[in-house]
Amino acid sequence: MKKYILIIAILLSGNTVLGKQSDETHRLNELLHDAILAENHDLIKERVESGANINGRRSHNWTPLMFATFSCANPETIQLITTLGGDPSLLDSDNKTAYMIATEECPRLLPYLRIPTS
Repeated sequence: MKKYILIIAILLSGNTVLGKQSDETHRLNELLHDAILAENHDLIKERVESGANINGRRSHNWTPLMFATFSCANPETIQLITTLGGDPSLLDSDNKTAYMIATEECPRLLPYLRIPTS
C-alpha cells in the first residue's frame, strides 16, 4: 500500500521533474513516467523519440528506471528502458541505484538491473 501511495503522490505532485527544462520537455517527461506506469511500450518509445529524457529526474531524484523498478514493472519494461538508454548506475537522493531499489522493493528484477562492467 505504501508503494502505491508514493507512486500516486509522485504523479500528482506539481513540478516534480528536477532541474530547469522547457515546459515541453517537462510535459514529455511527465508523459514518459505515465507510460512507464502503464507499461505501454509503444508509448514509452514514442515519448523518448519525441524528446523525453530517459534519465530525467523526478522527486526523490528518481530516473524513469528507478520509478519502474520501485513500481515493480515487468522485466520487459525494464529491458526497454535500459535499451533506450536508461542508466542503471545513476544514484537517487538516498544514494541508491535502481538495483538497490529492486533489492528492497522488487527482487525479481535484480537480474535485469546489473551494471555492465567494462
